[in-house]
Amino acid sequence: MGENLLHTCMLHNTADHNELVRVIVKKYPKMVNDVFISEDYYGLSPLHQAIVNEDIEMVYFLLRYKADVHQRCYGSFFCADDQKASRTDSLEHEWVDLVQNTRYTGSAYVLGRVPTVVCCVHEPARLLSFVACLQGRSQYA
Repeated sequence: MGENLLHTCMLHNTADHNELVRVIVKKYPKMVNDVFISEDYYGLSPLHQAIVNEDIEMVYFLLRYKADVHQRCYGSFFCADDQKASRTDSLEHEWVDLVQNTRYTGSAYVLGRVPTVVCCVHEPARLLSFVACLQGRSQYA
């Protein structure tokens, strides 16, 4: 499923793979914001993967290397069920166009499209307080 070595390492989520992620990112820091470009997982970033893996150390590492906390997932896997049929590509922007009217149904939608939403679903207290501290909002820690 990984589109590059970094994504593949994040997918396996072992100590050796995580160490390889650190080596890759230190050597090629821009890879921290490489995203999946497949139709199903478009926009999925290493930060999303680290949060889903509940790996706070990796989240911290990726954020130190300027991982984009606003990166959205636009792949069909992340769409609400009633939006999937309306997905269309655009020549004007990078993301897909979707109908705005939705009932927000579907199990994958709950995973979240933005890393902070993924935090809320998977490990709200620890990860959100961690992100808040990084953003200077220590009252959440």
